[in-house]
Amino acid sequence: SEQKVLTSPQNPLLKEIRRAIEHGELTSDGFAVAEGTHLLEEAFRSRCEVPVVLVSETAQSRLTLAPPAGTPQVFRTSVGEV
Repeated sequence: SEQKVLTSPQNPLLKEIRRAIEHGELTSDGFAVAEGTHLLEEAFRSRCEVPVVLVSETAQSRLTLAPPAGTPQVFRTSVGEV
């Protein structure tokens, strides 16, 4: 899927992800946040449902697997770490 760039720290998706991480909870849609390229790549290999991928500009270069076809949304953040 096409990659979009998130540039605002006030982006609603980034705020939702941060809230879930800070509180150790699922997102409002019921998804868990998995941090790190290793966990993301394992999810891809295991064919887990991955509805959204957020990757920082620095971490993008460390990914060895691309999101599988059909991953609905891929975002690159330019606002530092999520």
